Amino acid sequence: MDIYILGDNHGQYSELLKIINKFDLRDSYILHVGDGGEGFLDNYRSLNLYYDLNSVFLSRNIQYLSIRGNHSNPDFFHGNFKLSNFELLEDYSFREIEGIKFFFVGGAISIDRKVRQEGIDWWRGEEFVLIPEKAQKCDVLITHSAPNWNGPTTKGPIRSWEIDDATLWAECCEERKNISELIRLCQPDKHFCGHFHSVFLAQNNNCKSRVCAELELYRLNYEK
Repeated sequence: MDIYILGDNHGQYSELLKIINKFDLRDSYILHVGDGGEGFLDNYRSLNLYYDLNSVFLSRNIQYLSIRGNHSNPDFFHGNFKLSNFELLEDYSFREIEGIKFFFVGGAISIDRKVRQEGIDWWRGEEFVLIPEKAQKCDVLITHSAPNWNGPTTKGPIRSWEIDDATLWAECCEERKNISELIRLCQPDKHFCGHFHSVFLAQNNNCKSRVCAELELYRLNYEK
């Protein structure tokens, strides 16, 4: 089965389904790097959505696995949303897919957290948490945000948000430093993430990292 890495979709599943239909995607894995809009709908509507998506994926033999992003309610990622073809993964999940060892750790800081409402469009515990003792060696590591050696390196859009959020830049830098440390511990050949909505490519030691664009569907070509 083919394996695809999916960039942030922000709950735009209708757009994802258009892409799937356009290319008649079947017999595949879709591994989502986070920010799927989890929590923006109430539990009832979320369940209905996930069951509907599961039915579509089942009909096409697509396995959809997603980690949490910064715009995700962490409560959705404790193993309580696991269907036959649709699953929201817990942090530090390990899966072997088509002989490739994958490791998944979600979470990131929202730069606009100060203007969001807790429990409605922002949730405590959104950030990436490094737990070194849970790290596992893998072939491919998937996180939501990027290491400090890939992706944007300047404050950019953060500059305006930090006026009312004095620790934002320092926390973001520390988070990306911790993701770099996770990569060091896991020793993957490849790393994928999203969060920045544009494509960035970089290599550090033996690891090739790709930041995926929003709704980008990238086919993984992996040879051991």
